[in-house]
Amino acid sequence: MKYFLIFITLYSSHLCGQNVKLDSSNLPICLIDTKGQTILNEPKILAKMKIIYNGPGKTNRITDNRFNYNNNIAIEIRGNSSQSYPQKQYGFELRDSATGQDLDTSLINLPSEEDWVLYAPYNDISLLRNALTYKLWNEMGHWGPRVRFCELILNGNYQGIYLLTESIKRGPSRVDIAKMKSTDTSGIELTGGYIMKIDKVNNAADKSFVSKVKSTTGQNITWLYHYPDPGNLKPSQENYIHRYIDTVEQLIASSGFADPIKGYSKYLSTTSFIDYFILTELTRNIDAYKASSFFYKEKLNEDGSGGQFKAGPVWDYNFGYGNASFCSGAQTNGWMYNGCTPATLPTPTLWKRLLDDPNYANELKCRYRELRKTILDTGYIFNFIKKYAFDTLNIPQKRHFDQWKILGTNPGGFNAYVVNSYAEEINRIRTWITARLSWMDTNMPGQCGVVQARLKVDPYGPCHMNNVPTLPLSQPFNIAPYDYKGLEKIRSASPDVIQWVLVELRDKNDSTRLVDRRAVLVKRDSTLADTNLVSLISFPKAVPYEEYLVVVRFDSVSLVVSRKKIKFPNAITFDLGQIANTEAPQPNSTLQYNSHWIGQDTFKVCRNSVLVFQDSLLSRLGYPGLNWATGPSALSGFPVNNQQWQVMTDNEGIYNLVLYKQCPSWYTTRSSVTVEVLKSPIPVITGSVKACSRDTVLWSVGRFQSVRWNTGDSIPEIKLTG
Repeated sequence: MKYFLIFITLYSSHLCGQNVKLDSSNLPICLIDTKGQTILNEPKILAKMKIIYNGPGKTNRITDNRFNYNNNIAIEIRGNSSQSYPQKQYGFELRDSATGQDLDTSLINLPSEEDWVLYAPYNDISLLRNALTYKLWNEMGHWGPRVRFCELILNGNYQGIYLLTESIKRGPSRVDIAKMKSTDTSGIELTGGYIMKIDKVNNAADKSFVSKVKSTTGQNITWLYHYPDPGNLKPSQENYIHRYIDTVEQLIASSGFADPIKGYSKYLSTTSFIDYFILTELTRNIDAYKASSFFYKEKLNEDGSGGQFKAGPVWDYNFGYGNASFCSGAQTNGWMYNGCTPATLPTPTLWKRLLDDPNYANELKCRYRELRKTILDTGYIFNFIKKYAFDTLNIPQKRHFDQWKILGTNPGGFNAYVVNSYAEEINRIRTWITARLSWMDTNMPGQCGVVQARLKVDPYGPCHMNNVPTLPLSQPFNIAPYDYKGLEKIRSASPDVIQWVLVELRDKNDSTRLVDRRAVLVKRDSTLADTNLVSLISFPKAVPYEEYLVVVRFDSVSLVVSRKKIKFPNAITFDLGQIANTEAPQPNSTLQYNSHWIGQDTFKVCRNSVLVFQDSLLSRLGYPGLNWATGPSALSGFPVNNQQWQVMTDNEGIYNLVLYKQCPSWYTTRSSVTVEVLKSPIPVITGSVKACSRDTVLWSVGRFQSVRWNTGDSIPEIKLTG
């Protein structure tokens, strides 16, 4: 009986004031008339809704007879624990009064749709927590619910400030994924799109399954189907997304989860998961990761690409920003991904497990630093708070708190603190955000400041080297033409290693300018790896999130050049085999001609020239020697040594010169050049052939680079006197 009396006392202190009158507002005014019907949890009831909105900065009056919306709606109470609050939340659909059909319409300049939410910020004294979070998520580059503040009058009674909010659903203006039909039960059509949610099961209509991977506290994680609508979900569709999520979660829990080819990055959009992590941890939302946590799966493209699993959209952050008295919600230190004890709801293990991948952690660190310079700068956040708290909501909030007598109380009983004024709450949330960001600045996992990249190439472009006992333990590029001074080395040859390569980052606007380079290893799985055989390659001189051209040099006769600029945010894998320069095919000739290293496929020479092609690096890389095929007999030559071939050009014509690199295994690679032998030119002397005594005569042979006169001079022009 004592507990019951306390409950009644708390509740009665929050009862609304029934005498608040709204004549005009700077906010849109929403009027709903249920015609005497009671709004239920479900099913929806039919009602009439009008919205008075005259445009930005204009006053809206209850007597206005021009409406932003004036039609029917189907409305119900929504929410879970919030249903116990005096200020109710509502979900509604727009209905055409003439036809009774669903109606896609723009409300208060938001994109047209039929499904909407009237969110009640009852236990959020700031009135801003959801609006701020959704805004930041949108600014990160993701779709999240857009909101409009409004004031609600229900059946003639003032209800306070609400947030007209876009609901989470599939659609071109909402979660923009492929629409699934009942016939999409196989092939690519079965792969998406889907929207899933981690939450508790509320009623029998909720379709769900339990994850095969336990939470951080050893509990079951429940996944709910959100789209397609559970009532229309076909068994094959249900099974597909169920198996997909099981695969992802079990893979992340496995020992090889960070493999760049077969690991989690094949299935997950790391960018969305990182941004979701950053925003959720900033808010320190006690429902983080475990309730109202949405994810969506895109449809595969026709070529099999895409179709990734993404985190978001964000939803329901009223207990964030230090507002909760449980699960350490009021603290500004600590991580929410660890869960809490006792756990109100279990937290999926995947959030903690992803941080075990240093590549993921490093990308997280860099992304966080990038955001702190922009939308997560305290000045940016505080400008948003000031705009709404002190400008937009300054007058309406007074009516709101006259209606709901919650200042000086603990609305709902779960808030971490009590404030006596709206200004005190705004000051408190600003102070909390400052402290929280400061702690995250110091404790964010990972390292940033060094560009780290994952690269892969065709492992069969160069020779296989894994069976070559002479594979050098130190990088072999410290000779001409590279003269690389790096100290990269390995302790012993690994059966997974094919050979050494030299990776160069070049300026995106000037390919001749070298930014940084590293000697790394080619592995059997086609990935490039640092000397610790980890696929993450660091470039200390590069700048994170800048774009670079990438050159991979296998040896002096094979290279790969990226034909597009590559942006390195750390952990994305770039397949250079797919983005190699088509105008400089792999392997690209880089041969020594007349002691000059050239990178061309075709060059021109005169008859009777001597060409010397060589590659002194090949023996150091483990190649047994060179074989040259010179084409027609007009090109004759002989081997000078295993790495050098001398060619005499006899007759005019075009000839192919092919270098075969015989590898110890079955595979042989080749590099070719085209030699065009030109007709030997005949020099023509121009200048006067008649002159008087002591005159100076100028003779020239035109554009020849090298000539020899019988005087011994080797200049294109000569002056003679006398």
